Amino acid sequence: MDALLDQHEAVEQTVAGLLRPLVDQDMSVVFYDMTTIRAAGLSEQAQDIRKFGMSKEGLIARQFMLGVVQTADGLPLYHEVFDGNTAEVTTLWPTIEKLVSRFAVKRMIVVADRGLLSQDNLSELQAITLPCGTPLNSSWRCRAPLQ
Repeated sequence: MDALLDQHEAVEQTVAGLLRPLVDQDMSVVFYDMTTIRAAGLSEQAQDIRKFGMSKEGLIARQFMLGVVQTADGLPLYHEVFDGNTAEVTTLWPTIEKLVSRFAVKRMIVVADRGLLSQDNLSELQAITLPCGTPLNSSWRCRAPLQ
């Protein structure tokens, strides 16, 4: 895995190229969610992503976070590992921007929980411009009121 780390961007571009024919180009329903993964042990490593943060159970725990994006059919499009003390809400905009740059979607419906959506995020996401220069046509569905 360490050998892949140096080629991370090239691998992601290759995988995105292979997935493009499988993704609906006119409308893409995208599900994005974050989860926390607890990490045991007290050792600390250089560039350690295991940080103390708020776990899903509401406790402070040493953990890292995983964000996954998938299509409505369950096809995984993208994932990213974050430091354990990352606020979920700060991950949405950069993740959607990466998806828009890798997949030629014109319209995107994002389904996310309230931990990922905020008024600031909605404003930023509505300002995304597609590589062709037109604005992203976006709709948002939230399972709970916005923060």
